[in-house]
Amino acid sequence: MRAGCASRKTCAPSGRSWTACDGGARRPSRNEAMVITSAVAARYRVATAFGLGILLGLPVALPAGWLWMLLAATALGLFLRRHAAYRTELLSLSLAMGGYLAAALFWLGLAVYRPPANGIGSTALICTALLMLHTALYAIGYGMVRGLGPWLGVPRVASQALALVLGLPLAEGMRCSGIWAMPWAMQGDMQIDNPLLAPFYPLVGAPGVTALFWMLAWSLGAVVADLHRPTRPAWLRRLRHSTAFWALLAWVAVAWPLRQLEWTHALDAPRHVNLVHTQWPGDERYDPAVQTLGLMQLQDAASQFAGQLVIFPELFLVEPAEALHADYRQQLLALLQQHRTEVILGAPLTAMDGVHRRQYNAALALDGTGAPQWYLKERLLPFSEYYPEHWMIRWAYRFLYRYPMADLLAGPVVQPGISLAGVDLGLTICSELAYPDVAARQAQAAQLLVNISNDGWVPSRSYFRQALMIARVRAAEANKPLVRANNVGFSAIIGTRGELLQSWRGAPTVLRGAVLPRTGQTPYMRLRQWLATRVQ
Repeated sequence: MRAGCASRKTCAPSGRSWTACDGGARRPSRNEAMVITSAVAARYRVATAFGLGILLGLPVALPAGWLWMLLAATALGLFLRRHAAYRTELLSLSLAMGGYLAAALFWLGLAVYRPPANGIGSTALICTALLMLHTALYAIGYGMVRGLGPWLGVPRVASQALALVLGLPLAEGMRCSGIWAMPWAMQGDMQIDNPLLAPFYPLVGAPGVTALFWMLAWSLGAVVADLHRPTRPAWLRRLRHSTAFWALLAWVAVAWPLRQLEWTHALDAPRHVNLVHTQWPGDERYDPAVQTLGLMQLQDAASQFAGQLVIFPELFLVEPAEALHADYRQQLLALLQQHRTEVILGAPLTAMDGVHRRQYNAALALDGTGAPQWYLKERLLPFSEYYPEHWMIRWAYRFLYRYPMADLLAGPVVQPGISLAGVDLGLTICSELAYPDVAARQAQAAQLLVNISNDGWVPSRSYFRQALMIARVRAAEANKPLVRANNVGFSAIIGTRGELLQSWRGAPTVLRGAVLPRTGQTPYMRLRQWLATRVQ
């Protein structure tokens, strides 16, 4: 027995031994030390992966947030490179995407919380279930592509890169589908200010930009890895032999001239638009006094903005337009005809669903001809505009908050186009703009994109900024101007490259500007159209 040791004992159940010294103090054996080290390493992996995900999601709506997102994605790629086991790698990716969604969609709790029906407990349960589901979709997309690597004989590092570049865009496509769709905080929608990625929106759209984002992050990580290789003495020599470094230089050389390209053709005359920003938070718009004020605003706009287009927000009227008094409708049409004013406003449209009277969330376009043109919202928001009739969740509806207009009908996929003053409009209503397929379908034949919205259901500035960034992306994808009239949130006039020409959030006002409608299609729009015809 070694000097200084009082005794030696053996742990019979596990067969491990330790030495008791200095009055009974024990020193772990080699096996115990390995177990302790492994547990510490596992906790480090969990904390690092989740923390990197939070750093990826926090800056999505911040100024220069694209840069911080790129740095976090680069660090995540380097972290995944250190994993040799597929299971631990997939677990780390899942934790990172869970942290990303929790940070980017923290406002979801503010949207769901509606006491007393949706209290803190039920809100936490709903949000946790949604975040876990969408985290699982990221894990499925990544895992499917990553699992094919060994089967195809692809090296581990290359397989990891392919899983990020192909698997995560696949996951974001799944996130936009089904009754659990939650099409916000898409990584491709958050790169409109990134000078290396924004020029690619007309070519590949937001789904393709997600792939390019991870390709760029992985390339930056490869440059960092090349600089830290101990076998090459000088950093300049390392860069000279780094394939990833030269690929990044080629990327910059391609992205810069792409910014100057116009994929569509401008019409001759600009169009003057007026966006009415109402600022009716919460349920204020259902107040009869507020609705009376709205009817007065509608008449004033018809006479004040002669020969111009006036756009009001989503559900500017909460009563069906056909319920308005006949005298009021006649006066309004007379003013529109006299002043040659065109108006677009949100209002419900009543229809019969069997024996029941139901309503559409609709946009009404009026001019002096007196013939109304309607666009019916096609993609409704689950659990706020309608409740899915599914046996697995139907039982829980009686415990949840029910929104004032939660039994709406969805409009048809194919609807007649809307044209005012010879300009073809691509209309979307509120959250439809976040769905790439709906937004692309409406933009293909349009010359001016119009979105009427109401962001008052989420009292969060982070959500307001995310919604504005999505609108900018849709303008860049189509290379056409987009105007957005909002109740609460950002009203904006957006240029063909997604640049913000004018914006407003706050007190009621009218945002005025001129836009130049454009005709034609970008490569991304042609690809979307081709895919739609093949699917049909």
